[in-house]
Amino acid sequence: MGAKENCGQCGARPPAAAAAGGFVRKSKKERRTPRGMAMKVEGRISGGSLYIFLNGELDEYNAAAARGAADGIIEQNLACNRVVFDLSGVRFMDSAGIGFLIGRYKKLKRSSTPAYIQSPDPAADKILSMSGIYSLIPKL
Repeated sequence: MGAKENCGQCGARPPAAAAAGGFVRKSKKERRTPRGMAMKVEGRISGGSLYIFLNGELDEYNAAAARGAADGIIEQNLACNRVVFDLSGVRFMDSAGIGFLIGRYKKLKRSSTPAYIQSPDPAADKILSMSGIYSLIPKL
């Protein structure tokens, strides 16, 4: 690959081209446009269960805010018998989303409150199945 050629797989130029002012493929984080919308997190109680509805993209950009919002909802409703994470509004989830769910599972386990996952879309369901998270947080 010469100094003027792009990589056939990713489209990036080699480091020598970058040093000479050429284009280097940006990371996924840099290529994304700034997010105008944050992950929306809502809690509702029904029949002794706390339902936490997540809407948006549960990824590295939104996980911290979603974590804070979900923890606040959980702390305000400690008397609930169980917590159900409704993922019907989640359009995208990556490993940060799995970390979000595992973190809430651990928090709930300390108070002996069971957690469940409800309504993941097919792509999220596949990720959750492959990760083995359903052995910790069953799907309803």
